[in-house]
Amino acid sequence: MARLAVTVLVCLWAVTWQRGIAQTASVPPEPPPQQSSAVAIAQTQADLLHQTLTATLSVIHRSYFKDGDTLPVPSRALEGVFYRLKRNANIEARWMAVNTPAMSLQHKPRSAFEKRAATALARGQRTFVQVDQGHLHRAGAITLFSSCLKCHSPAAPGKKRNPVAALVISVPLPEFRREPVQR
Repeated sequence: MARLAVTVLVCLWAVTWQRGIAQTASVPPEPPPQQSSAVAIAQTQADLLHQTLTATLSVIHRSYFKDGDTLPVPSRALEGVFYRLKRNANIEARWMAVNTPAMSLQHKPRSAFEKRAATALARGQRTFVQVDQGHLHRAGAITLFSSCLKCHSPAAPGKKRNPVAALVISVPLPEFRREPVQR
């Protein structure tokens, strides 16, 4: 239990730290479009979820995943969290390849939104958002550091400029949201 509490505290610290880095990024933030309150709520939820999941991925990777161990890769372990988010809150989340090889066929961009998002993120944009069919879709860049590139781009580590992957999150807008499954 104490280990979980420490992990959560480290994740919260990492989210706060990442916010500071995001504010100093070289790509200027996009001006917020005129949004309904439902879209603004969904955007806030997606932003917070992205920060929480990427911070958790980073902490788990640094703390538990070591080269040569037979433990699951942290991103694979978080897919269990994605499953529970879908089942309990109807929020979809998945990894997406942007400008490095996909680690799984499931990580390739699928929809027209994801293909446009991958193009925008590869060009340096940090987020790509679209609202349609009662959902807010958000693709957020995840910077791949040299330790990531050992697996994500083993043929040419360190040669890809600004290598990124993405976390795609789809949040139902409040007026379309179904109630979470009760246990």
